[in-house]
Amino acid sequence: MQTVCPIELCTGCMACLNCCTHNAIHIFSDVCGFRYPYVVADLCVNCKLCEQVCPVNHQQEKRPPKFCYAVTIRGKDILTCASGGAATALSTFVLEKGGIVYGCSGRNMLHISHIRIADIRDLPLLKGSKYVQSEIGLIYRKVKEDLKQNILVLFIGTPCQIAGLKGFLKKDYHTLITADIVCHGVPSQRLLNDNIQYYQNKHNNRVELNNIRFRIINDNTDTKSLKIDYGFYFSLKDSSLSKNVDDEHSYDPYVWGFLKGLFLRRSCYVCSYACPSRVGDFTFADFWGIGDDTILEINNGVSLVLLNTEKAQLFFNEIKPKINFERRLVKEAIMGNGRLQAPTYCHKRYHLFRMLYPKCGLRFSVKVCLIRDFVKDKIKKSLK
Repeated sequence: MQTVCPIELCTGCMACLNCCTHNAIHIFSDVCGFRYPYVVADLCVNCKLCEQVCPVNHQQEKRPPKFCYAVTIRGKDILTCASGGAATALSTFVLEKGGIVYGCSGRNMLHISHIRIADIRDLPLLKGSKYVQSEIGLIYRKVKEDLKQNILVLFIGTPCQIAGLKGFLKKDYHTLITADIVCHGVPSQRLLNDNIQYYQNKHNNRVELNNIRFRIINDNTDTKSLKIDYGFYFSLKDSSLSKNVDDEHSYDPYVWGFLKGLFLRRSCYVCSYACPSRVGDFTFADFWGIGDDTILEINNGVSLVLLNTEKAQLFFNEIKPKINFERRLVKEAIMGNGRLQAPTYCHKRYHLFRMLYPKCGLRFSVKVCLIRDFVKDKIKKSLK
């Protein structure tokens, strides 16, 4: 099987799929459901375009951040933003200017993908963290069509997706704004679907597929204390948000495996974008480790915003009326976020999980591989 780049480095950005006009790029899935492109020899005309646009073969430029800000969105939107809302503020500005926003949507958690929105009423489709790899499909082609019409476009994605878009476009467009998110690494859609199916079976298929969340804001009156809970949260039909004991991240296999780096895509463990220099105009993340001297109320989450280009500085000035912000040191942001320093560490039982999963399923395989981690975590909690 001929691949466009070394398979262990392939990020699944799908730049090759988007550029091939002969439909010679097909997709296969490995034992854990990660999708990889390959070249169908009978359809290939040997133009090498797929190899040229691949950001693994030809890395896109990364830039050190010029400025760093802590940001919270103003108004009612702060109640629905668990990361401070900087991405929402920028998206709102672009849509109000008649532009287009591309981002990851969880409107159906069984098929998380990048979508195109042109109406501000559709912005909630892009909100919320999705701890899984978003399907790109042929979305880069739509981006290029919009840019050719001189439409303002904001594209939000993981750094490898931003790099894939830039490789596909081959040139910079003055109407394109890119925002990369600081990424922990991505599991596959198949792994997530297995976890969802467990809860569907447990609750008689009453899980609302458009309201599954991995983080929620806890009620907290202390404005200087960030209180975000991680777990596998969902609502049931004709019910409120479910938060069962076994849904908390310490016990949910999917969330636990994600946090421990047990079953991420292979390229995530050697990610070249997990560093201070960034591929997007903007970089968005949670501002972990922000100092106690901050003037912002952070109990509902605070955004880390890195401005990496002059274009980012220009558009940040445009959204200032929508946000509360303060300038912080870039060094502070890097020290507080491990994925701005190095890739996620590959769990030592990664290969064991890949052997067990096809035969034993997600939950059993995670419990076997992480039993020691479970015990250590419980001991730590008991000592607190």
